[in-house]
Amino acid sequence: MAAAIRDVGDRKRVEAELTVTREAADRANQAKSRFLATASHDLRQPLQTLSLLNGTLRRTFADPDALQMLAQQEQAIDGMTRLLNTLLDISKLESWAVKPDPSDFALAELFEELRLEFQGVAASKGLTFKVTPCEDSVHSDRSLVEQILKKSAVERHQVHPSRLGGLAAACTKPHPS
Repeated sequence: MAAAIRDVGDRKRVEAELTVTREAADRANQAKSRFLATASHDLRQPLQTLSLLNGTLRRTFADPDALQMLAQQEQAIDGMTRLLNTLLDISKLESWAVKPDPSDFALAELFEELRLEFQGVAASKGLTFKVTPCEDSVHSDRSLVEQILKKSAVERHQVHPSRLGGLAAACTKPHPS
């Protein structure tokens, strides 16, 4: 009987410790999300300045080599801006500051946008980004699906960049059982 009481007491103590730890992690995650939401303007502003300077330089130079380098710089700035916006939008999702707005949309257009956004970034890192054509439509919040796919692409690269040969986007239908 004493062993059973001790086991119940131990279990309750462990559950209480887990609750305290989970609550602390939730508070830290909420604080991070609030910080990113608050700091988003300050984080975006330097990239906007770089973009404006790049545009000014493109109007100033006539040399084809210089214009080519500025075009590449513009692509890099655009890529950094899209990635930053994705990360900041993810923080909004994590803090539940976004309300879903479901509608029907075609996946083909979304996949093509992902290909255009990530193919150059992937190639610059020696990776491939393959998109399999898809004619299906879904009923969901397009922006949220886009953010989930972007977050997945960014996280997969961050976790194992050297072990990945590339990333792929495709839609599949489950086989009927």
